[in-house]
Amino acid sequence: MRYHNVVLTEAGVKADQKLVFKLMKKVQQLSEGATFALFDDMLPTMKTLKEQKFILGLLTNASKDMISIHRKLGLEPYLSFMVTS
Repeated sequence: MRYHNVVLTEAGVKADQKLVFKLMKKVQQLSEGATFALFDDMLPTMKTLKEQKFILGLLTNASKDMISIHRKLGLEPYLSFMVTS
């Protein structure tokens, strides 16, 4: 919740913990139906980078189940690691 407080403060919004929690819940509700899509050149680019021995990973603060999402998108063969928070 601290992150959200910092973001709001930097945006000039003064909010108490109750409001921050309410906003977090609303954002979560709105993102329930969100889907992920890759740009057309993403997988060929990942393949080329992997072949050139780049170490590729996924860093995200998304609250969704990124493990199943990256599998569905076809990223799994190209990623050496994934970090979520």
